Amino acid sequence: MEKNNSYGFNFNEEIKDYKDLCKNKEKRKYRTYLDWKKHIVENLKDMNIQSLENFRHLCLYQEKTENRGKEVFLPLSIALFSLYLTQFAIRDQDFFAAVIGYTLAAIVVTVSVIFSYFSYAFPKDFYHDVAEITQEYINAFSEDEKKLLIAVKEIEVRK
Repeated sequence: MEKNNSYGFNFNEEIKDYKDLCKNKEKRKYRTYLDWKKHIVENLKDMNIQSLENFRHLCLYQEKTENRGKEVFLPLSIALFSLYLTQFAIRDQDFFAAVIGYTLAAIVVTVSVIFSYFSYAFPKDFYHDVAEITQEYINAFSEDEKKLLIAVKEIEVRK
């Protein structure tokens, strides 16, 4: 498995496995969520507490960026709807051609937004779940190791 980051995760492959699990596909790699969670924890075992904290924040950041696709929908749909309505207010010789053109544009935008939404939903949830699992794993560390992480954070804040 090719790793595409310094934490040893191939996110593309992991997201594909996560989608298969969530969609309950017949030929999925993991039978249950707990099987998948166990796999994620196995990958976390090679990291120290600082790497885990950084990895968790990477996942939280990725979750936020995956959520951006939906933010485009509202402004885009308002703009398209406004253009569509102006055709009814301004009459010209190609009124019906314009209505057909804007209707086709509305359909294309709607289909692309729906496709984008479903493309982003699983990765966003994947990153959220991995960040949550990582936090649980960090919480299982001893108090001494957690104190080390807090000390490192304080040093970095001072820099």
